[in-house]
Amino acid sequence: MRTARPSHPPDSSTAIEFLRRHEGGAALLPAARRILDLRRDLLGLIPPSLRDTCDVTGFDDDVVIVRVLSASGAAKLRQTLPRLRDGLVERGWKVGAIRMQVRPATAA
Repeated sequence: MRTARPSHPPDSSTAIEFLRRHEGGAALLPAARRILDLRRDLLGLIPPSLRDTCDVTGFDDDVVIVRVLSASGAAKLRQTLPRLRDGLVERGWKVGAIRMQVRPATAA
C-alpha cells in the first residue's frame, strides 16, 4: 500500500491568486502569505529525507504546528527540533516552540 504524502503545491502563487480574486479572500491573504513563508523557511531547514513526511499546518502565537505522517517520522524530526527552531529564529521568525501532530494521510 502506497503512503500518500502531504500535497505541496508546486507554486504558492496559485493559492494567493485564488484568494485575491475571490470575495472575502483578501482578508485571508496576510495569514496565507505568513504560513507559506514559514513553510518555505522550515522545509528549507528540514533534512531532505524528512521533507516529504511533514508540513506546516499552523502558527499560533510563537508555536509552529507541524503535521507528520508517521510516528517514526516524528521521532526522527524530534531530534532536529532545537536546530529547526534556532534556524527559524535566525530567519526572523518569533518561534518559541515547534509542536508536532502525527496524522497519517487519508486516501482520497
